[in-house]
Amino acid sequence: DMDGFEVAKIIRLDPVFAQTPIIFLTAEAKDQEEVFLGYDSGAVDFLIKPLSPQVLKAKVRVFADLFRQKKALDKSKLIEELYDQLKDSNDQLKQYTFIASHDMREPLRRIHSLVDLLKMEKAINDNKDLTEICDDLTRCSTEGLMLVDDFRELTQIVNASCELSQVDLAEMMKKVVSERKEEIEKRGIRIKIGEHPRLKCSPALVKELAKCLFDNALVHTDGKAVEIRLSAELIANDWVMSVFNSGSTIESSKKDAIFRPFIRLATYQKWEHLGSGLAKAKKIVERHHGRIWVEVTEDGVCFKYTLNGKKYD
Repeated sequence: DMDGFEVAKIIRLDPVFAQTPIIFLTAEAKDQEEVFLGYDSGAVDFLIKPLSPQVLKAKVRVFADLFRQKKALDKSKLIEELYDQLKDSNDQLKQYTFIASHDMREPLRRIHSLVDLLKMEKAINDNKDLTEICDDLTRCSTEGLMLVDDFRELTQIVNASCELSQVDLAEMMKKVVSERKEEIEKRGIRIKIGEHPRLKCSPALVKELAKCLFDNALVHTDGKAVEIRLSAELIANDWVMSVFNSGSTIESSKKDAIFRPFIRLATYQKWEHLGSGLAKAKKIVERHHGRIWVEVTEDGVCFKYTLNGKKYD
């Protein structure tokens, strides 16, 4: 005993179908009042018989597209809300990292102070065992401080601004090498700097990247007068930079592990560093959407990396 208007109103009362578009089919449109009544009861359109299947499909397609657009907009808003939540959590994590690293440094500083007192006592009593204890405490506290500093640097690299500008990599490599001039001359290390491109990248981060890789080459020379080569090559429309060191080698099983934080290829006694340089280098390359890898030959070890993916000048 119900007409279409009543059915439409009942459908609109159901939360599941409240937003479902309703198209009215009618034999004839008697008057404007009936048309208005149809729209008032929830109709989105009227079709008058005889019905054209093509017209009906076109109408349904329009409402289906509108529905999909609304769903996409809702999803976009949800992503935006989740992004804001993630950004807020990340800001809190950065604050926690800063506080935690600061608090970790304080007890280590106190250990240093206590060691100084022990050394003064040792100077008076000339106790050999006390000397060894002081040396061990000094080494451990120093390594702890370095660990905290490296951890902070890693987090700073991840969260640092990555504003890009044109950088002359050749000039940058020369500056990095000049900062280690005294050590290079003292150890008789031969340095060769090849041609490098101008790339759009972050000057501060890429300089830190170059320092990490160059220092890594210096550390793993075992005191020998070796050769370090800094070069770049255009391969398949992509610039590949490399740092070659003729004085070291890496086991195949460790080629991937060396880019993880605080992984060392040698013991503390042999190499006095914490192994975070390559991890920092990898993070910087990733910030530039590039990749970094290592190749081992009979002559030595070569670290290669790209910046900005296919974006080069």
